Amino acid sequence: MVRKSYGKMRGTRFKLQGKAPKNMRLYLSQFEPGQKVNVQFTGHKGIPNPKFQGKTGTVLEKRGDGYEIQLTDGNATKKIYVKPQHLRGA
Repeated sequence: MVRKSYGKMRGTRFKLQGKAPKNMRLYLSQFEPGQKVNVQFTGHKGIPNPKFQGKTGTVLEKRGDGYEIQLTDGNATKKIYVKPQHLRGA
């Protein structure tokens, strides 16, 4: 028998099948600190953990090419670093 996988991509078979067209607007998006954003998958490069798919958070600051986002996961407040193509304005 094959050993069961417990990796972070487990259970994402249909989450990653979106057929959204690639748009340069996604890669050039600019967000200001304090702005609310939604986390959405676009491609595989630099995607956040799948448990953050569809969550809404607040931009704390710009870090290099990406942004530092603060969001809640249950009762815990967490910070994640995400590239702009995975963010949408809320």
